Formats: sequence, C-alpha cells, structure tokens
Amino acid sequence: MDQNEFAIFLSSDARQDFLNAFYWYEMQIEGLGVSFEKYFESALEYLLKNPFSVQIRYDEIRVYFIKRFPYGIHFFVEEQTVKILAIFHTIQDPYKWSERNT
Repeated sequence: MDQNEFAIFLSSDARQDFLNAFYWYEMQIEGLGVSFEKYFESALEYLLKNPFSVQIRYDEIRVYFIKRFPYGIHFFVEEQTVKILAIFHTIQDPYKWSERNT
C-alpha cells in the first residue's frame, strides 16, 4: 500500500446504517436509494484520498457529510485505515456512535 493510500473499514453497525437509509430512500421514490448509494460511494472515494481534510468534531471522530443527503459518516483514522463507526442522519444525536463497538 502506498504511503498516501488508505483502506476503508466499515463496522457492521455502519453497514446496517447504510442499508437502513438505502431502503428507506428506495421506498420513498424508486431510484432514490440508488442515488444515495452513489453519493455514499463518492464520499468513500473522497475519504480514501483525503481523510485528514475532514474536521474532527469530537474526541478523535471526524464527520464527513454526504452531498445531497442529510447524513454524516462518522469515522476516525487509525494508521492507514479509515474506520467508519456510523452513518447517521443529521437529526440523530452524534454521540450515539459512542454506544457502538469499534
């Protein structure tokens, strides 16, 4: 792995957060979940290249907001890995991630 390359680790809770949002959007309007998925994938690509450009919000947790959708990707960087703990709607309590196992 190149010194500037990062890997993504998506916790099982974060996977479930993504699936919940995807299916909710897809039930609202067919194709909206797919659009959410594309913007989420774009966010992951950004984080792979620029994780330290995202501001620390609390403790060591950074939050990257997904374009067009009111969701924040809550993550921290450990060595060369971007560890995603949660994908929360912006209306949710951001400290809820701390209840999760990493």
